[in-house]
Amino acid sequence: MELTSGTRSDADLERTVQEILWTANLNTVTKCEIHRQLEDHFGMDLMACKATINAAINRTLL
Repeated sequence: MELTSGTRSDADLERTVQEILWTANLNTVTKCEIHRQLEDHFGMDLMACKATINAAINRTLL
């Protein structure tokens, strides 16, 4: 799902997920925490992008 005009793209989300996970403790970080960090980073509610974010997390962890 591509985000609407004036918001962040899927590629922006993917890059930011990677940045978060590079510095996160992978033994303790949760998807919920990553979602919160993304919302803080972009300054917006990203609940509509939950599936996209989860997929980005899974790809990054593989």
